[in-house]
Formats: sequence, C-alpha cells, structure tokens
Amino acid sequence: MFYYPKIVIVVIILIFISNFIFCADQDTQHPVNAFHNMMLPGISGGCYYFMFTHDFYYGGAFRFDLLYGLESKSRNSSWSDRGRWEVFIDVGLFSSIADEEDNYALLFRYLLGFTLSFETPKFLGRNFLIPYMGLGFGGIYIQERGNGFCVSPLLGINVFSFPQWSLSMETALFLPTIAFDEFFGICPQINLNFIL
Repeated sequence: MFYYPKIVIVVIILIFISNFIFCADQDTQHPVNAFHNMMLPGISGGCYYFMFTHDFYYGGAFRFDLLYGLESKSRNSSWSDRGRWEVFIDVGLFSSIADEEDNYALLFRYLLGFTLSFETPKFLGRNFLIPYMGLGFGGIYIQERGNGFCVSPLLGINVFSFPQWSLSMETALFLPTIAFDEFFGICPQINLNFIL
C-alpha cells in the first residue's frame, strides 16, 4: 500500500534539515559564480491524492523552465538578491486507477509558475539539498467535471542543482475551482530539467 503522507513528511523534514545545516548565517564571504539559463526542457512524474475522496491519480508532465538562475550579490545586499529561482511551464496528464469496470478518469493540467530559494552567502555555492517555495497557477480539465482554474502553492527541495541540470522533489497543494469537495488535494512530484 502506498502511503502518501509519509512522502510529504519526508520532504518537509528534508527542507528543515537542509535549512538548519546549510543556511546558518556566517561572516565568511564565499565567491559564487552566478548563472542565468533559459529554455531548459524537463520531465516530471508524480501523483495527486485527493483528501476528501482518498483517490489517487498517477501521471507525468512536461516541465519547461523558461528562466533558471542563481543570484549571488554581496553579503550586504538584501535577502532577495541571493538564491536560486526559476519560472516554469508545466503541462501534465494524470489518470486514476481503473475501477471494476476498467474505467479510467483523466486529469489534464497546465500551469505557469515560479520557485524561489533564499540563501546566505556562505552556502550559495552548494549544489544539493536546497529548499525552495513557489506558486503555480493555470487551468485544469477533469473528465466528466469540465474545465476550471487551479492554484498550487508548493514546497520543495533541489536534491541536486547545477547550471546545466537540476533534480528536485516537491509537494504542491491543489486548489481547483471545479468540484473542490472532490478534488482538493496534494501533488508530490519529482522534476528533472536539463540543457540540451
């Protein structure tokens, strides 16, 4: 049996551990090479778990980073001038498990979103376990329910983050405008983006 709450708890624990270990403020200034990349294609896989109906929808998405970068301004600059960020488009298709009559239900989503990670100068050079937060918003189509709008605040962790590629795990809260009482839920997923 797949226990979704355990995955959410693991992601949250990894975020807090990485913040505690790597983001303590230090007086030392470490030089970091800032980077800015555009148009990174990627893929993701995950599932939706709907809290009121206890249904799972499994699937994947094409995730396209429009912009992806690392800012590394001086220690005296504001907190918003340091850290990783991305602007992405996500298009995904998810399906429920077949019931006794072999019927499948489909969920199609398209999102525009962003993620941000604020870091102290000492740890801007690290390439692993970088926590981030973000927001996605866009449209959904749910079979037999129709079209609607959705908002997805998210928390995640960059397992590895390099200028050429990144691997991340995240969990998003799914807030749809259609059939909210059935489709309010969470969506954990794994993302891989890379430069071709």
